[in-house]
Amino acid sequence: MKRRSKKELKEEEALYKAKYENNKWVGFRICPECNNEIIHFAKERFVLLRTIRNSKNLHCASCNKSGKNNHFFGKKHSQESKEKQSINRIGKACGENNAMANPKNRLKVSMGIKARYDSGDLDFLKKIQSENAKRNQELGLLKYAPISKPEKQIKNTLEKLGFIVEHQFSIKSLHYDLFIKEKNLLIEYNGDYWHCNPKKYAPDYLNKKKNMKAKELWKQDENKKNIALKSGYNFLVIWESDYKKNKEFEINKILNTK
Repeated sequence: MKRRSKKELKEEEALYKAKYENNKWVGFRICPECNNEIIHFAKERFVLLRTIRNSKNLHCASCNKSGKNNHFFGKKHSQESKEKQSINRIGKACGENNAMANPKNRLKVSMGIKARYDSGDLDFLKKIQSENAKRNQELGLLKYAPISKPEKQIKNTLEKLGFIVEHQFSIKSLHYDLFIKEKNLLIEYNGDYWHCNPKKYAPDYLNKKKNMKAKELWKQDENKKNIALKSGYNFLVIWESDYKKNKEFEINKILNTK
């Protein structure tokens, strides 16, 4: 095999957008099926370039497992095959015999999935989850969302003072954290990271979990606020750091809202 020159390696480095960061080489290639970008990692530059070069015609994980690319495409298990599988699984992967019962294995799997999410390899899955959530919300199938510990504390405190507090109050397809009936007041409890608290984050900061810049999240939250106000409700935001710093002050803000 012909040894590549420095010039050819430089050209490949540019082609695959290879760069050295966090003590490893990172590069990208395009899936020939869906045209999505696929990320690759390696400790050495030549290993990274060789890997991408040799796999440039291979499909990404999602394409490789779908449709005709799936080795089981068009096939079905026979009844006999199903029974054999069922018998073979008896007593296996149960209790302590389950690999996921080991905390180290759970952490390894969790970090592996997180790495795939961060790399963009599972963007197709995030899109499906997002579309399903929006559809279910619009259809009224997604009526409740988990309530955070601070929201529970605020709700319980207000209820002890005699207020009627509703969790996840809906206006059309939007859900607001808390609603105080007596004050006609909608409350949003905003996590500093999830909503990019302006006191802590610059407008162009990229929230990797939401894949949105801080200024985009602020605009989204502002639109939600405007919808509440136009619908005739009072509106108040409580920031995570403000509540943790002085809970009594934030509760008084609610009580003093008219």
